[in-house]
Amino acid sequence: MDGDWLRGYTNALMGMMVSLRSGTSHAQPYILEVREYEIGELQDVKGFFRKATERKMNKKFDKGFFQGWHQYIGFLLRKTKE
Repeated sequence: MDGDWLRGYTNALMGMMVSLRSGTSHAQPYILEVREYEIGELQDVKGFFRKATERKMNKKFDKGFFQGWHQYIGFLLRKTKE
C-alpha cells in the first residue's frame, strides 16, 4: 500500500471523526446531512467519489482521500438497507 494513498485515506476518515466531535467544524453539518440523504442521493454521491478515485490526473493522496469517502457512503447505504 502506498504511503501517500494511505495518508489521503486516513486524512478523510480523521476529518470526518474530528468534524463530528467538534461543534465548531464547518464540515460537521455536511457529514450529518449525508446521513439524512435518500438512497438515490447517496448512490449519486458514492458514484461521484468512485469516479474521483478513478481520475488519472489525481495524485495518490487524492485517490486515498476519495476512497475513504466512497467507503463511508457505501457504509451508509448498507446501514439504510438494514
